[in-house]
Amino acid sequence: MNLFVQGMRRSGTTIVYDALLEDGGLRCLYEPFTSDKAAIGGGSGMRGHDLFAEVRALRERFRRERRPELDTTLLNHGAPRDPELELQRDLPDYCREYLRFLLEQAPDNVVKEVRLYCKLPVVAEISPGASVLHVVRDPRAVASSIMLGRGRKRRRLFEDPDGFFTHRSERSLFASRALSEVLLRRPEHRHLRGCPDLERILLVWRFTFEEARRDGLRCFGDRYRLMRHEDLTADPARGVAAIYALLARRPPPHVLDWAERNVSAREDVFAPTDSRWARAAARVGLEPALRAAGYEPRAAPV
Repeated sequence: MNLFVQGMRRSGTTIVYDALLEDGGLRCLYEPFTSDKAAIGGGSGMRGHDLFAEVRALRERFRRERRPELDTTLLNHGAPRDPELELQRDLPDYCREYLRFLLEQAPDNVVKEVRLYCKLPVVAEISPGASVLHVVRDPRAVASSIMLGRGRKRRRLFEDPDGFFTHRSERSLFASRALSEVLLRRPEHRHLRGCPDLERILLVWRFTFEEARRDGLRCFGDRYRLMRHEDLTADPARGVAAIYALLARRPPPHVLDWAERNVSAREDVFAPTDSRWARAAARVGLEPALRAAGYEPRAAPV
């Protein structure tokens, strides 16, 4: 059984990975299509080691055994090498072969990867019996996390909420800038051109959610499950048990215990009652996606 954990950056995919990493019966693979740089602790910071170390070794073994002529930097199929690759709906042959190679290494694999939202049909073709866990998070929390930075280090720049809602920068915004540049060239998003950083992030949230949701349901059926980060943090044991149901396995007690001790809501939403959240969501056309994700637009998310 293979499980693919997909979600927009800063949505809580790494804490799911951290929990499943406690299970020695699962082969956990951290973002096989990212760069080969060390990822100490990943997005959650819960682990003190390089989460990418095992994939890096497998990547080199793949090159040595299957594609000796391959420049392995090309296996970073998306950001930071080339974010626009994430918007393509196919994978080149060497990436397909690489993914098959990774899945051959163990009978039960967990692949945590934030770059596959447009490629779930390819995943279904490569691993027909796989399941998909689609992790989503309140888009306000995602945008707050991206704009304020890891550990909210940039919070001092936004003492005045006006600065947060109108801020325009050249920052990568966890790949949201490059991805939004492509999306903003589409005719339906003409009205958003020149928009602040916040709306760029919300646009990427909407796009990545809708792509993964549509193809997840179409290609995986009941082997696709949407999980809200807020529900996982509210009841970690129940959330982890639901993930194991996708794997057709019973959750080991020590994994449930780890989740209960370590999975928690850490960051809140910047200026949560400010009406400009609702205005930004309306401009981006976020309401249908919010409803599909289980968020009521009149409630907390907007």
